[in-house]
Amino acid sequence: MNVWKYIYIRFFKIRRRIIGRDGADEFAAMLFVALFDVLLFFGIMILTDKLVDNILSTKYEPFFFAFYILGMFIIGWFRNRSMCKNGAFERIKKEVENEPSKLKWNLLSILYMIFVILFFLSCCYIGKYGLNL
Repeated sequence: MNVWKYIYIRFFKIRRRIIGRDGADEFAAMLFVALFDVLLFFGIMILTDKLVDNILSTKYEPFFFAFYILGMFIIGWFRNRSMCKNGAFERIKKEVENEPSKLKWNLLSILYMIFVILFFLSCCYIGKYGLNL
């Protein structure tokens, strides 16, 4: 069990409760989980660019943009393969439903989502203004 699996199934259930049944439930839940991975990737890319004095985003802008897009597609492809293909959804759903300590995983998943969003926002701030306070 890990945080991504728990977030995946919880978002799937919440989305199904709000919107109802449609054909894209599993894929939409997978995209929600992949969004957090992409935010982590973007934050790391922003910090890397700031570490090398914004050379990547100014001098090699097309390459930097292509690396962003390629990273997003690779993360999406990986998450789709690991969470949606070959009956993975049913295995993950069974694992999450049989978990005895749901409160612990609920708290960990909320903390993970908050951490990722705060990490991304702090990386954006550092990328724009630097560490000068």
